[in-house]
Amino acid sequence: MKYRIGDFAIITRLSVKTLRYYHEEGLLEPSRIAFDTGYRYYDGELIYIARIIGTLRQWGFSIREIREILHDYSDDSDLIEIVKKKRAEISHPDVEYKVLPACKVVSTIHVGPYDELGRAYQRLIDYRNEHSPGSKDPCREIYIKGPGMIFRGNPSKYVTEVQMPVV
Repeated sequence: MKYRIGDFAIITRLSVKTLRYYHEEGLLEPSRIAFDTGYRYYDGELIYIARIIGTLRQWGFSIREIREILHDYSDDSDLIEIVKKKRAEISHPDVEYKVLPACKVVSTIHVGPYDELGRAYQRLIDYRNEHSPGSKDPCREIYIKGPGMIFRGNPSKYVTEVQMPVV
């Protein structure tokens, strides 16, 4: 599936400005750029690479270092060796409709750290594009279980409901 840069930004939790910068730096090339409008489109396969780039940036890797890692990257074992950290698995709940006062939404439950909420947005955007094209902004995140006031808790057990209004 192809995503417009705005949808791709939501899914990957990277800003549109950051995606444009990564394109200029040669880290993440759009799958297609529309000749007449200049709009950037990204294939679903690029989501994983974008997440790797985002994670490496969070861990303090420079653009140059990330470029080298991506150049030498062949599978996850290479990445694990480089960063010495394994990503936690999250659940993949179904998407459902809910009716709120004054609007209809598609909704999903995300279990895991907040920096992986992009996966929930990906499910919602895919579902919306297949079943109910068009949406209203903004999305809504309901934090069901998260960090406490004193103790941070275990991010892999955070529970967040993500809702996206649809027409």
